[in-house]
Amino acid sequence: MRIEKTPSKNFNDRYDGSSVQYLILHYTGTPTGQDADQVFMDENSGLSPHYMIYEDGRIVQYVEEAKRAWHAGIGEWKGIGDMNSYSVGIELANAGHSGDLPDFPAKQIQALIELSKGIMERHGIPPQNVLGHSDIAPWRKIDPGENFPWKKLARHGIGIWPEPVKKDHEFKYGLKESLNAYGYCKACENVILVREFQRHFEPEVFEENEEGQVTERTHILINALLRQTGVLLG
Repeated sequence: MRIEKTPSKNFNDRYDGSSVQYLILHYTGTPTGQDADQVFMDENSGLSPHYMIYEDGRIVQYVEEAKRAWHAGIGEWKGIGDMNSYSVGIELANAGHSGDLPDFPAKQIQALIELSKGIMERHGIPPQNVLGHSDIAPWRKIDPGENFPWKKLARHGIGIWPEPVKKDHEFKYGLKESLNAYGYCKACENVILVREFQRHFEPEVFEENEEGQVTERTHILINALLRQTGVLLG
């Protein structure tokens, strides 16, 4: 796997006591990868990922993994507010929602799989700690979007996909309590959490309903994720 290094000045040291525990995936939301590159190289932009992957699979590294890139912004996961200090960020060149959500090409996804596996191995990142920007900042971010191939990535051990069993149909706890236990923002309104959970894990429902309306299956899926990751409530 070939990685081009294009050092950006938009980074700093990770804060004391922090270590890489998460991998955060984004789309650039720009017309082209070159447009995103200009932003990441602009010292005044205040933005940078560790890596960007172009549509043809070309990988560019802007920030060393040991350093704190500026990709996550204000967010929260499992009570961690400074996700930049605890994560590696990968941007995928893709116009996103402003460009009618173009598909992610096969070469780009294959490069993502290879790159992600290496990052996860180097830092001991478990599959459930591979997240989207919309997971950690659900009140303000919607990338990498509802057509991102999370299920395919999970088959390669990158991210996790819910596989419900009979016991997951038992609703012992409220949906918001379950979403918070999994990691989602505790201060966020339930409708926001449901919307972004569905964007990630229930895209077929999200495409018909963008208002965060709870379905029975939504609750089943979060129960499955809690069971699969060993999260206990109560």
